[in-house]
Formats: sequence, C-alpha cells, structure tokens
Amino acid sequence: MKAEKSNLIKQLSSSSEIFDEPSSLRIYSFDQGEVPKSLKKHLLPDSRPDLAVQPGTIDDLVGCIRYGLEDDIPLVPRGASTFGMGGAVAHHGGILLDFSMRREIYEFDEENATIRVGAGCRWADVSEFLKHKGFDLCTYPTSFFSTVGGWASTGGCGIGCTRFGSFHGLIRAITVVTAAGEKRNLTPSDAEFSHFIGTEGQMGAIWDITFSVRKKPNVQLPFLIVFDDADSALQCAAELLKEFQPYHMKFLDASRIHEINHLLHEEHANLESGMDLPERPLLLICFEDSSIADSFCSWAHKKALFVVSDFKAHLLWRERMFPLRVKRIAPGLLASELILPIDRVAAFAKKASKLGAQFGVQLAVECYFLNDSTALTLPVYTFHSHGSIDEALKASLAFVLTQAGIRMGGRPYGIGIWNSPFLKHKFGSRLEALKYYKHSTDSRGLFNPGKFFDLKFRAGLAG
Repeated sequence: MKAEKSNLIKQLSSSSEIFDEPSSLRIYSFDQGEVPKSLKKHLLPDSRPDLAVQPGTIDDLVGCIRYGLEDDIPLVPRGASTFGMGGAVAHHGGILLDFSMRREIYEFDEENATIRVGAGCRWADVSEFLKHKGFDLCTYPTSFFSTVGGWASTGGCGIGCTRFGSFHGLIRAITVVTAAGEKRNLTPSDAEFSHFIGTEGQMGAIWDITFSVRKKPNVQLPFLIVFDDADSALQCAAELLKEFQPYHMKFLDASRIHEINHLLHEEHANLESGMDLPERPLLLICFEDSSIADSFCSWAHKKALFVVSDFKAHLLWRERMFPLRVKRIAPGLLASELILPIDRVAAFAKKASKLGAQFGVQLAVECYFLNDSTALTLPVYTFHSHGSIDEALKASLAFVLTQAGIRMGGRPYGIGIWNSPFLKHKFGSRLEALKYYKHSTDSRGLFNPGKFFDLKFRAGLAG
C-alpha cells in the first residue's frame, strides 16, 4: 500500500516535517555510493520513497512506524547517508525516516566521561562541543559530517580505533523504537542491545546514543614510515603494534600516495619540487604521548627505518578527513571494504592488485589497524567506463574483491544491498539469532526491506 501524507500527518505533532514533492523524494532516492547506471536500472530501478518524514519527537517516530505497520508500508531509517552501500535508500517505496535533523546534544557527564546525543548529530558537532569542555572523541569516522546513529548502525571503524577499537565498544546506552513500534532504552547488558548495533536499521530506529569520550590529549604527533614494499610495511606494522600503543595507524600503498600527490598538484599548480609525498608504501602513525613518541623514534632508529615527522606527516594526517577527494580523478569510484586479520593483509593486497589488472583498473589500497589484530582494508579504484558492458564489468570487481578477501579469512565491513550475499560471512554464528529477532519483531519484513534478509534480492545480485 502507498503511504499518503494526508493520513500520516494525523499521527504526528507539528514539530515533524513530511516531504512528498518529487524534488525532495529524488534527493532521498540515493546515497553517497556510485552505482553504475548499467547496474542501477536492473537492480534498483526506482529507489524513491512515497514520503520522507523528519520526526520531531520520539512519539512521532512511534506514530510513523505504527502507521506503516497498520497499512503494510515499508519504513527506511536514514541519517546523513554517507555510507554508500544502498542501506539508507528505499527499495519498495514506503516512508523514509530522516534523522538528519536530530542533532541535539542532550547530556554531557564529565565525571563518567560520557555524552548523550541525537542519532542525527554530526561528528563535527560533537567534536566542537567537547573541545570547549576540554574533552575529545575516542574514535570517529573519516566522514566528519556523517551521523552518530548512522555509524553505530553500520561499521564503527575509523580514526582512533588502533587504540580504542570499534565505536560499538564505546556505546553505553541507546534509545530505540523497534520495528514493532515499541520504545526501548537499552544498554550492552540487555540481550536486545546488539541487535541494533551494526545491523543497518533492520531491527528498528535509533533515537539517541550515549557513548564514552575522553579528556582532550595535549599533543598529536604524526609520523610517516617509508618502505620499499608493502610486505615490509605490513610486517613492521604488526611489530609496532606489539611494542607501542599508537592512537592511530594506517597503511597506504604507493598508488594511494600517487592519488594524493595528483590532487595536491591539482590544488597547488606551483607546488615546488620535493614537496610531494614519497610514492612508496607508507605507515601513518599518530601518538598522543611525547614519551611514547620518543621511544618509538629510538626503536625506529635501531631498526634503520626511514621516518618522516615534518610537514609531510602532518599533511597526510590532515588528509585522513578527506578520503573521497579522489572522486575528482575519475567519474567512477568503487571499493571493497573488508575486516582482515593483519597477517593476511599483505597477501590480500597482492591478490587485489592482480585482480585490478585483470579488470583494467589501478587499485589503491589503504587499511586502518584496529586493536584486535585486524585491519579495515580498503582496495579502492577509480575508472572511466567505455560503454555499459565495460562499466558493469568494472563495477563487479568490488564484488570479486570481497569474495577474495573472505577466502583469505576476512569478513565484509558493511552489507547494505551490494554485500547481501555475504551476510553470513559478516555475522557468522550470530546470524540465526538476528534472523529470529527480525522475524519475531518484523514478521512482514517492513523495516528496511530489499536488503540484508531479502533472499530474492540477494540471489539476483549474486547472479
């Protein structure tokens, strides 16, 4: 059944907004992902919702969900839509629940170092607020303008995870409305809590989140270590993690550095010779303790490592917040996103490079090291397509890369729609419990349909 504004508005207070004009619905019909037209018209012909709603209160959110339940209308939660896997767009019409205006900071507890914010609060908002309190974020995504609720609902891996681990481990409480239209206040000790974390809006909608923060560090000291090959860089990374506890560590291959240099020259036409970053495999490390940084420098000197701590290290540290600038190089940009054991990253990077050559693209690999002996690994590629067949083939490389990473012991970082065939590999033994909870609270599959548990779509995508 199609959602009707005249019927829904009766369920809401005046603080909510409903959008039904074609221009607004078109904006809500896509996310940040680059879906090739040749695939979109077959797999995702129309992703426009019937209505988009910005709920003004949690009771209005409950009203929206119960309206959908009564008339068998799909409901799709959405934040800033910076996660480009199709998880925040409608696939069967219905009501899109837009939380991007829920940017409130409700409570800051200095004694316990926690903060409670609206699901639509941007990471930049939280960072700015904490700065004035003498506090800082523990971890945050590379997209500083994504929402806190969105990151909790998807991956949770980014800057600072080398020390603090995934953002999911820092969440102390959530307020949700389930797919059955019931309000819940949950903490990690509740059995239902984990069903809402990392499941991309399948079980309901997050309204607010309480999570841990920290005292603002006195310094941030970035370093680059330059290597002749990726194997040496990744072997050094494993040793370094055993010896020290950096705040953040990231690997970038030579192709990724070449892209950054390309963009530097594009922005600064008169860039002097020698100002480029060295186009070799690099480790970017950031310490927040001067004594540990000094110990690292002594350790690196004994190992005869080539360490850079000048403006180039600070430049690359700044670049951590602009990963999508590479979209300016070519119209097509796609990636695979995998969590791999650290000791498998080097082998995967080699395999990915060979696959890229077979598909006629140049892969650039970077990875973020976590505190559990794994790394979020991102083989990214830009491309120009030569017709719909060529475009479809190059787009399928992301799928092939994910398959290769899984065979090497990895798991997909996000699901959305494009990684639906790999659902079991992401959740493992948890999958049956998630399916049971989904069926018990949303037996008709109205919440965020067309992805995750939708077997028909998964089969079509696999084909």
